[in-house]
Amino acid sequence: MSHHYSCICLLLCSVLLSLLHAEDVCDSGSCHPAIGDLLVGRSEQLTASSVCGLTGPQKYCIVGYLEGEQKCFLCDSRYPYNPYTHPNSHPIENVITTFEPDRKKKWWQSENGLDHVSIRLDLETLFQFSHLILTFKTFRPAAMLVERSTDCGHTWKIFRYFAQNCAESFPNIPSGPAKGVGDIVCDPRYSDIEPSTEGEVFLSVSSYFFNSIPYSPGPILLITLTNLRINFTKLHTLGDTLFGRRQSDPLEKYYYAVYEMVVRGSCFCNGHASQCSPVQKLRGDVFYQPGMVHGRCVCQHNTDGMSCERCKEFYNDAPWRPAEGSQDNACKPCKCNGHSDRCYFDMAVYVANDRISGGVCEDCQHHTMGQHCDQCKPFFYRDPLRTISDPLACIPCDCDPEGTLYSGLCESRTDPILGTIAGWCLCKENVEGVRCDMCKPSYYGLSGSDPLGCQPCTCNPSGSLSFSMCDPVTGECLCQRFVTGPHCEECLVGYWGLGNHLYGCSPCGCDIGGAHNNLCSSSDGQCDCLPNIMGRQCTEPAPGYFFLPLDYYIYEAEHAKSLSRSAPLGWVQFGRNSALDIVFREPTPGKPITWTGPGFARVLNGAGLRFTISNIPFAMDFDIALRYEPESLEDWIGSIAVNPSGALTSDRCRNKALLQEPHALALPATKRIALLHTPVCLDPGVEYFVDVCLSQPSASDPKTTSYILIDSLGLIPRISSVENLCSQKDLDEYQQYHCVEIASEVGPQILPEVCARLIVSMSARIHNGAVPCKCHPQGSLSSSCSQRGGQCPCKPNVAGRCCDRCSAGSFGFGFHGCYLCECHPQGSVSTLCDQLTGQCSCRREVDGRCCSRCLAGYFGFPNCRPCPCNGYAELCDPVTGACLSCSRFTTGSRCERCVDGYYGNPLTREPCRPCMCPESPASNRYFAHSCHQDPRTLQLVCNCLEGYSGNRCDECPSGFYGNPGRPGAQCLPCSCNNNIDATDPQSCNKVTGECLKCLYNTHGPSCQFCKPGYFGSALLQNCRRCTCNFSGVNPAICAPGHGVCLCDRMTGVCPCLPNVIGSTCDRCASGYWNMSHGIGCQFCDCNPRNSQSNPCNQFTGQCPCKLGYSGRHCDECEENYFGDPRMHCIPCTCNEQGTRKPECDKDTGACNCRVGVTGKLCDQCGRGFKQEFPTCSQCHLCFDQWDNEMTTLFQTVQGLMRFAANLEDKRDTLPSCDMRFKGLEDKISEIERILKTPVLSLETFLIIKDFHDYIRQKVAQMDLHGNKMDEFPDLNGIIDNIRKEADQLYESLKQKIHLYHSLNNLSHKDSFSNIRKYYQMSSSAVEKISGAIPIIRYSENTRDGILAMLGNRTSKENYTLEQLRMFKTPDIQKLNEKVNCGLPGNPPCVITPCGGALCQNSNGNKQCGGPNCNGTLPLSTNTVKKAEETDMLLNNLTRQLQESENQIESIRKMAEDTKTKGSQLHGKLEKVKNQTEIDRENAKEFIKKVKDFLLDESAPPEDIEKVAKHVLEVNLPRTPQELTNMLDKIRNLVTHCEDYEINVNKINKQRKDAQKLLVEAKQAEENSLVRSLSMPASRWKGYTADKVLGVVNEVEKNLCFLCRSNKLQGTSLHKIKWGFFLFVCLKYTILQVKIKGLPRETLEKLKQLKEAAEKLAEETEEKIKRITDLAKKLQDLNQAKQDKADQLKQLEDQVIAIKNDISEQENKYATCKS
Repeated sequence: MSHHYSCICLLLCSVLLSLLHAEDVCDSGSCHPAIGDLLVGRSEQLTASSVCGLTGPQKYCIVGYLEGEQKCFLCDSRYPYNPYTHPNSHPIENVITTFEPDRKKKWWQSENGLDHVSIRLDLETLFQFSHLILTFKTFRPAAMLVERSTDCGHTWKIFRYFAQNCAESFPNIPSGPAKGVGDIVCDPRYSDIEPSTEGEVFLSVSSYFFNSIPYSPGPILLITLTNLRINFTKLHTLGDTLFGRRQSDPLEKYYYAVYEMVVRGSCFCNGHASQCSPVQKLRGDVFYQPGMVHGRCVCQHNTDGMSCERCKEFYNDAPWRPAEGSQDNACKPCKCNGHSDRCYFDMAVYVANDRISGGVCEDCQHHTMGQHCDQCKPFFYRDPLRTISDPLACIPCDCDPEGTLYSGLCESRTDPILGTIAGWCLCKENVEGVRCDMCKPSYYGLSGSDPLGCQPCTCNPSGSLSFSMCDPVTGECLCQRFVTGPHCEECLVGYWGLGNHLYGCSPCGCDIGGAHNNLCSSSDGQCDCLPNIMGRQCTEPAPGYFFLPLDYYIYEAEHAKSLSRSAPLGWVQFGRNSALDIVFREPTPGKPITWTGPGFARVLNGAGLRFTISNIPFAMDFDIALRYEPESLEDWIGSIAVNPSGALTSDRCRNKALLQEPHALALPATKRIALLHTPVCLDPGVEYFVDVCLSQPSASDPKTTSYILIDSLGLIPRISSVENLCSQKDLDEYQQYHCVEIASEVGPQILPEVCARLIVSMSARIHNGAVPCKCHPQGSLSSSCSQRGGQCPCKPNVAGRCCDRCSAGSFGFGFHGCYLCECHPQGSVSTLCDQLTGQCSCRREVDGRCCSRCLAGYFGFPNCRPCPCNGYAELCDPVTGACLSCSRFTTGSRCERCVDGYYGNPLTREPCRPCMCPESPASNRYFAHSCHQDPRTLQLVCNCLEGYSGNRCDECPSGFYGNPGRPGAQCLPCSCNNNIDATDPQSCNKVTGECLKCLYNTHGPSCQFCKPGYFGSALLQNCRRCTCNFSGVNPAICAPGHGVCLCDRMTGVCPCLPNVIGSTCDRCASGYWNMSHGIGCQFCDCNPRNSQSNPCNQFTGQCPCKLGYSGRHCDECEENYFGDPRMHCIPCTCNEQGTRKPECDKDTGACNCRVGVTGKLCDQCGRGFKQEFPTCSQCHLCFDQWDNEMTTLFQTVQGLMRFAANLEDKRDTLPSCDMRFKGLEDKISEIERILKTPVLSLETFLIIKDFHDYIRQKVAQMDLHGNKMDEFPDLNGIIDNIRKEADQLYESLKQKIHLYHSLNNLSHKDSFSNIRKYYQMSSSAVEKISGAIPIIRYSENTRDGILAMLGNRTSKENYTLEQLRMFKTPDIQKLNEKVNCGLPGNPPCVITPCGGALCQNSNGNKQCGGPNCNGTLPLSTNTVKKAEETDMLLNNLTRQLQESENQIESIRKMAEDTKTKGSQLHGKLEKVKNQTEIDRENAKEFIKKVKDFLLDESAPPEDIEKVAKHVLEVNLPRTPQELTNMLDKIRNLVTHCEDYEINVNKINKQRKDAQKLLVEAKQAEENSLVRSLSMPASRWKGYTADKVLGVVNEVEKNLCFLCRSNKLQGTSLHKIKWGFFLFVCLKYTILQVKIKGLPRETLEKLKQLKEAAEKLAEETEEKIKRITDLAKKLQDLNQAKQDKADQLKQLEDQVIAIKNDISEQENKYATCKS
């Protein structure tokens, strides 16, 4: 018992572990059960339609060729297979894989000779199929198919076809491997006859399935099954079934035998299970074998069902879906919040929830409802303190039924989006409160009988309180501020706007200065304004009026009177005084104006100004403001006194003291305005004098005269002196924001709002309203002005508040404004001009209004100079100075020469006299340009006109004729059309002018024709020789030997032979060829039917043949074509891969097949060759054996037929066989009649062919009668069709004969199978035709529809045409009047001023429109013209601006280039300078080394000679650049001497050397060679060695002294160089002394060296002179370079100025307005 219990525990543990493992596998996505063999354990469910030996032993054989081997066996399947007791049993269960030893001894086998056998597997449920493997013992089937069923065998669908010949076994099924799981194809790969055993058939769908979308509806239906059936339809045979002479049955060795069958698959679980369990209560084995694939899925992912095809109960929140890849698509539980345990899936709900939740809960509890039991039922609401899953989540509503709708209904839940709160009662319309137990604001009297709950208040809503208009119980109105009345319907006094504002009534807010009082209209709030003031609060001036600014009362210093410097304060200096000077200032564009008026008064230190004031409008206090500009950085002090001219009128000012005593006012240099804060009270109607005395107490130099610029004096009203104007708060703000200081500034002001408001109020109070603008009608743009300040909009260059004067720098006040003075800055003294005439103040010798030109008789503005006209003219060009109107026959820019026809020298005051050539220029016989007087012979020399010659131009030259010596006669050119040599005197007749020597192949009296044999135009000098082809021209006109051929004189066309064309007769005409001399061209003679066109090749005569024809005349058939070329050439349709060249016979068209190929078109393999066209390789040798066997069988059949004939004679002896033989004889006769008797016999066909030939001959004869052929144009086509049909019949007959012979070699069974096959083919063709009938009918319907649409469209177009015809002429006429011309009526074209659409003027042009025509066409035409003109003007302006910009850019580029070149030149000079310094140092070092070497006593003479030769070979510089470099080196060397300092050690060394030289000189004194020095003897005579050494030392000392002293700069370079040369010569003398006792040859060489040195010295002197000149030139060039750089700088400044000027002009033009 315990043992059984432990086994059960182990089993349960294993099951649980497997389930847990399955769950683990399925957690990561889709999962699938393991694939196994579906046959294992299902032997009872596997059946076959045929099994050998079921009823008893059955004989079967095998195919074999070895003698002695057993070939036949017995099959006995009545009992199951057992290797020991029943080894010959072959039932279907033998194919199930068992992995037993000697597996090949066990198989399934069908009965012998059966083609149609099936194997069927029945499964208990739906399984997923993977693949099928069949291993055959015999040949694989020649044809088979695999079927499946998904409904337990009720319906079947094809999986796959298998056949060796798919087209024959399964027609209309595509052949080849399948590309997808759903492809129904025939696979030929597993049906070959080889191998003869252990061949396999393989079918797999797993690869296609996993390449598609797993578990999608399409593939799922294609890989699942409940039943599998394999149908074998055809056996493989070797052909011996046709042989009837064998003793044994040949079908005994043909049957189906299968070693093994494997059906791989798994239970189908839609990806929701990895294991399966046995299916209970269904068919199947009771005991399950190991490895058996079960059918019930162990479902995961909350699924259920045999194949996990549905969700579990209560897991319906999402639709069931199969698992796919990493997505398990598990079923989701319903969300019922614990209020229900049942639900169902609703697709509509799922879609409405955006496919998130589709589970609908059923039978919700705890007062809940909804899809998820997540809502409370009516009259219940959600407790906000509990979750929805709480059983007590929904509680009843608590509402007052008197004020609630629906008897206490409340909101069931809180929703911020909808604005609902759980438990909130649904109140009536006029009720509110949590329980709906109170009235809304502005309502009263809560009552349950009232459907609205409360009554509305009867109060004015505009005047009542916003939160409650009345008491909620009594209904009494509650008014807002400043509102009164029983219903709050009116405003208090001083308030207005009830209903116009949000908060009841508003204060009137009338302006304290602009209104009479603070009362306003209660309806619109309008205040009672002072005169000329408008606006609700009286804050705006009326149009044409303004409020005065705070600094309105300004008195210009230019209009003040001067106070003398020494006079006491109050003493006025009348007349112009040096103490007062007016300085006008012109405003600068773009900069603010910081002064008032036209300018300033320039006041001397200690002087003053008197301002007169007589326009005080209101008795009040004023502050005095003084505007100024110091000319230095030192402060000034002003002294101000105010004195009235008469008695004061008001008590206000009479009681206040005036500023009669001077008050000091500081004028700091850092400011521009000063305020005197001591108030002064002024009365209206009284004239006041304000004296301002100015002084500079802190002047640094008392003797220096200093001035200050006074701009103006201003009176600033004091706001505190105006009674009842503003409050203390306003005064404090007025002071806090510095309103006075800001308002006193000149220029644009930004006043704070407080200042602007108070100033406006004060201005209105002082002046009793607004002040009129008084804009000047000529200087202002309109009569209105700015509301604050009163500035009128002035015209250009107009100034003043009223625009009543020209601004500084302008003149000519008028309706146009003012013009700018535009005084020339170089020609005028000032930029200002006279404001009436505009005349600028010009400099001497300058004239013009703008001072922009020189005076008459001067030129070269601005540097005007007298005209240089040598006294012959008074005026000259003001720019160039060219003299104008030179007198006394002079001309030239300076009247420096005589006019043409006169001679003389005006520069030397020699008068101009007329040229007599031969007479004076005033006569008719003057034939010269000019003349001159020979300076040597004083003879007059005339410069004759063209066509005249001689000293006095009284002769005709070559190329002219006539006698100019006679009066009235003249020389005329010879009219030879430029075809003569004008320099040849014999080219034409001197008297008549006839041409004598024509050139350029011309002739005639005027050389007007081309010579014979030439053509062209003699007038254009292009006469050319006739170039004719002698082979193509007429020999009578153009003989080949003469070389001259007459052609057309104008065109040069040659006379051609017949059928020859071309200007030179060089080609044949179209349709001709072979040009021959004297004959012309021959006719091409192309076959008109077979050639593309008549023209042929002009050299070969080859015609352009059509396709299929060849030959020169196109009268032959081309290669690969055959037939009669007179009729037509037919292309050979032979297969190119099966033919040899040529492909076919040109006459018969028979194809020329290659070896191994046959057929009419050479497209089949011949007998004895493999049927793999076009390869057609030879068959195996066994074919011959089979072929011999077939021949033997054929002979046997013939013998049997003869034997049957003999039996016919002996039928009486065999009566029992008569009936059988009779039936067989009748069938054979019928078959022979069908096969042997075709529709047309061979003889009949031959007769038809002969008749066709006869017809063709008749047609050939009829070709001679063209007119008859025209009556039958289709005859040739009909005959060709008959010929084609005859050919087809002939070929059909040949095929039938061949078929007949073939049928004689076949058995009747194959014949009937062929007949059946052809019948099936015919049936399929009928089906195709039947399928095409609907398409044809659809086409007919489409055609009918199109015709109907066309009819509808035609009817619509006809209707439109009728509508157009209904238009009347008057309608079109009116339209014409509106669009074209614009005048009513229909007058004739002659009298109408505007014309019409069809009217024409005298020139034939259309006339429509005019100046007074208002039609659309004339108006639009004029508009377009004006637009085009405007566009053209804008384009011209743009182009001019662009040209100016381009010029500026080019000038800028030139300046940049010049600057760059200058920089490059500077760099090169620096580089040359550096290189010169380096060369100088090198040369200096080298000279030092040479000098040390020459002074060295131990130096051998040979080395000295080498050094001398090297020195002689040195070439001095010859080019200017080299000389310049050398000069720089010498200059640097000399300069270097200035810094030379004597070294003490060096001096001591030189002293020792001098003593040494003294000893040597004494020794040389005794030698007579001293006299043979290079210098002349007379020069060295008497010089001892001591004297020579002394001279050398003296020269060296003098040279070094010159180097150290400043005298070097005054010493000429030439002298210095000679000094150095003398020093060298002396050193050379010492050298001569040292070479005492040298050989003669050495002395000769030294003598030569001496001569070379002297020559070198001369050349050096010459080079030094040239170097000096070059140095001077270099200095001049440097100076010129500097001058050019200065000029370039000036040009650059001018370019910048011009560019700025153009930019300003461009800005003006860009912003100009009309």
